[in-house]
Amino acid sequence: MTTTVWTTDRVDLNSAAGTALKAAVRFWSAVIVLGQLVFAFEVASFYGMATLRGTAAQALRKHITHGWIPGDFLGNFAIILHLSSAPIIILAGLIQLFRKSASECPSFTAGMDAFTS
Repeated sequence: MTTTVWTTDRVDLNSAAGTALKAAVRFWSAVIVLGQLVFAFEVASFYGMATLRGTAAQALRKHITHGWIPGDFLGNFAIILHLSSAPIIILAGLIQLFRKSASECPSFTAGMDAFTS
């Protein structure tokens, strides 16, 4: 019987496997960032343009079940607040994915964790 002892705390990432792992992480990070940016842009542009054209009520009725109900001030206010803050929350969540922003501004990331949870 043989006993193997781990003598270092770090894994050598200079191997081909380490290089492949780094490339995969970079690729998927780029996919995540691009996806979040596209999603935030889509939400902001679709409902923002509908508001600028004056067709927001029709867009809300068509795409969101019970999205706009004439005379329901509180419900309509809630849906407008939800849709206007959605791109901000999406982009704030994207900022937290990066280690540097979390380490340099811990109060921001802690505040966003409490806000988005």
